[in-house]
Amino acid sequence: MEAMETRPPDFMISDYDLPDGKICDVIRHHRIGINPFMSIMVTTWAPSEALVREVAESGADDLLVQPTSRKQLSRRVEMLTYKRNLFVETSTRFH
Repeated sequence: MEAMETRPPDFMISDYDLPDGKICDVIRHHRIGINPFMSIMVTTWAPSEALVREVAESGADDLLVQPTSRKQLSRRVEMLTYKRNLFVETSTRFH
């Protein structure tokens, strides 16, 4: 996390489950670096309706269900890099 503060990435891929909790809590509270426009892809091995809703509401850009092929991962990264959905920044969050 410290490295992300000094050299903010443009793209991040993270598993839903982290050793200290869930990535959605980190995303929702903007505790990932200083780039508010970073594309974020979340992966999971155990999708559920509640997990999909939580990821979408956290502000992540995409959810990728594992296992997946390299080709599928490449397509999704390309989509987020070149064809990202538009959003509106407000004083409290992005929409």
